[in-house]
Amino acid sequence: MHKGQAAEHALSFFLTIYIVSILMTLTEIRIHGRGGQGNVVAANLLAMSAFETGRHGQAFPNFGAERRGAPVVAFVRIADQTILRRCQIQTPAFLIIQDEALMHIPGVTDGLLSGGKILVNSSRT
Repeated sequence: MHKGQAAEHALSFFLTIYIVSILMTLTEIRIHGRGGQGNVVAANLLAMSAFETGRHGQAFPNFGAERRGAPVVAFVRIADQTILRRCQIQTPAFLIIQDEALMHIPGVTDGLLSGGKILVNSSRT
């Protein structure tokens, strides 16, 4: 897969998130990656895009004092109404995996809703 195709797949994935989030009253997204890969920035951008379209967005990370390159998880909620939940997302509709090596870590794909979608950043086609 060349860069153009990868970009098309990513765009398609984010359009799916947008469309599903319109249909659902609450959409939850979990992002797995490594420190320094932009996981927190990606979560914030998704939440801000919800806000820009008149919806509510919430984004927050979960990481400790680990150094750059350590596993990091970020969470995003998109809703039509004020988001009162403040807990980590256990059953996401979407998973974004920034580093395909993380797919082999137990628990990364746990809780994905039936019919949920996974986007993996990978050099494979």
